[in-house]
Amino acid sequence: MEISKQTSDLLLSLEKKKGTLPKFSVLRSIPRNRIIYGAPGTGKSNYLEREVGKIFGDNPYVFTRVTFFPGYTYGQFIGAYKPVPIYKKLSGEEEIFSSNFRDKMENFEPMIDYQFVPGPFIDVLIKALKNRYTNFILIIEEINRANAASVFGDIFQLLDRNKNGESDYPVTFGPDIMNYLARNGIKDEMIKLPSNFFIWATMNNADQGVLPLDTAFKRRWSFEYLELEKYRKAVDSWKLSLRYKGHNKVIMWNDFRDIINKRLKGKVPEDKLLGPFFLKESELWNQNVFKNKLLYYLKEDVFKHNPTIDFLNASTFSELIEKYDGSDNIFTFDIDDSSFVSD
Repeated sequence: MEISKQTSDLLLSLEKKKGTLPKFSVLRSIPRNRIIYGAPGTGKSNYLEREVGKIFGDNPYVFTRVTFFPGYTYGQFIGAYKPVPIYKKLSGEEEIFSSNFRDKMENFEPMIDYQFVPGPFIDVLIKALKNRYTNFILIIEEINRANAASVFGDIFQLLDRNKNGESDYPVTFGPDIMNYLARNGIKDEMIKLPSNFFIWATMNNADQGVLPLDTAFKRRWSFEYLELEKYRKAVDSWKLSLRYKGHNKVIMWNDFRDIINKRLKGKVPEDKLLGPFFLKESELWNQNVFKNKLLYYLKEDVFKHNPTIDFLNASTFSELIEKYDGSDNIFTFDIDDSSFVSD
């Protein structure tokens, strides 16, 4: 059945909203497949955002963001057939309208159709193939929270890029994807990633519940470690409120992190240390956040697998909180009085 002229006009108006795309030369020196990794709170997403702004500009049409999580699938990332509501005129005329304009369809009968719905990867691929002189970027947050090799599936081979930034080896997708590409003007029998398609990701290898990336997968990426104190100056003025030996105290956030990190260095992996943005500025005065986020992290993530480290003056988390709320020192060391400041 044909899409109505009204719907076509509305779709055309949506397409025009992307505005004039910036024309950039393809940047050979910038890695196409890039993973930024580091300790929790180092500012990986912030760093990536700044890099994207410098290189890709501020047009939202050229970048797409997705977050991986346990259970995230190939179908969500690439695309899959899904039930899609469409609407037919109640008068009986064979005129079908897209569900995108549901607010305009009060007098229409809803119907269910099954269509291929693209995921973020296919969306960006089509944009990049149809606009060769504009750079597009797909940002993947927390790439190792899902089974990355399974999520990428048959596009894994496309990640091998030549010196010009294009895929070394083309692939043919399944008929559903190839038909969708053809309907969108991509009629090549074999598909490669073009040089203007960038895939950048963040990775937290210290967190609980993350999955390791296999060697073959990692080989296809450029890894960049974000050092712990890269954004130290950005939080220079931040102050932390905490209870210490039964008294409410205030300490500079960087000074507190230094006290903690210096005692942990050499005893735990570097990516277990506290980064500048481990807590947000608005959280530094919230005692519940301090207890249930920072102290919980130290007890359950840092020391659970390192119980012999002499650091916390409690054997369980409940005991730790009880001592924190009381008058005991929760640490096995003292914080010098000169470290505290006025609020």
